[in-house]
Parts: sequence; C-alpha cells; structure tokens
Amino acid sequence: MTEPSELDRALERIREKVDERRAAGEYPPGYEEQLDAPFDAVMGTGRTTMQLDTALARLRAIPPFSPSLIATTSRSPGGAAVHGAMAKLVTRQTAGILQQVQRHREATDAVLAAIVRSSLAAQAATATGSDVGPDGSAAPASPWTPERIDELLHRLAVLEQVGARLDALESRMGAMEARAAGSDPA
Repeated sequence: MTEPSELDRALERIREKVDERRAAGEYPPGYEEQLDAPFDAVMGTGRTTMQLDTALARLRAIPPFSPSLIATTSRSPGGAAVHGAMAKLVTRQTAGILQQVQRHREATDAVLAAIVRSSLAAQAATATGSDVGPDGSAAPASPWTPERIDELLHRLAVLEQVGARLDALESRMGAMEARAAGSDPA
C-alpha cells in the first residue's frame, strides 16, 4: 500500500474540519446546495471545457490578496483616521489571514487547472471517438470522482468561511468607527 500524498493528507484535514464545522452548525442550512449550484452550472452540458479554460485564465488574472487592497476610507468625519489606525493595529493578523487565503487560492488553482486539463483531454478523446488524448498519448482516466469533487467543494467552503470572517471583521471595525465618531467631542 502506498503512503498518502501531501495533497491527500491536506484534503483529509480539510474534510475533517468541514465535518466538524458542519456538526457545529457553522454552515447555514442549504449552504452546500448553494455551492453545488455554480459547480453544476460550470460542469453542466451548457458549458464546454474551453469555457472552463477561459474562466481559469480570468481567475488567474485577478491580483493576489494584499492588505493594500483593503480600503481605509470612510464617509464619516474622522472615519478614515479610525480605519487607518485599526488597520495598523491588526496588520499582523490581516497579513496572516491573507497569506492563508493565498495558499488556499494557489492550491485551488492547481486543482482547477488539473480539472481543466483532464476535461480537455476527455473532450478531445470524445471528439475523436478514441481513448487518445490531444497529444496522441493514451487519455488517462479522470481522477475527478464525486469524492474528489466533494473535497474541492469543501475547500471552497473553507474559503467562503474566511471571507465571511473578513466581512465580520470589517463590520466590527465599522461599528468601532461609529462609536468613536459618536464620542468625539469635536
């Protein structure tokens, strides 16, 4: 029996965390179905693998996560100063969160690229009516079993959780700004 790869071990840890969070009620009812809908739209009969390739290229064109992309502007008097001060206070945590999200983005990109390559090879084999890939080699069997796809969806769920936590942090900062603006005697 072969030793599980680093990817397999990472996916297992993600699966365990998702199961724990699901059991703890951190995912709202219907959340996984919400994640299934876009996947079904991408993988359904209405989309071709070339469209997946184009979508992957657009995804890769998005700039990496960066603290500089987080706005510190405000419509409230003095709000920009409060946001700027808060940003400086949580710089280390923000950078750490963004690094984690960037690692997930890179891992997800690799998985999506593999899906696109596999889909292109399968499409070429189907178009020629053979088990031969576009380069003339034997087309490999797709590794994207329902279990693998489920793992990918769970990884995306983790990214959604990170995004929700960042939204909550922004909301809390806005509330702090509002309190600070209300107590300002100027």
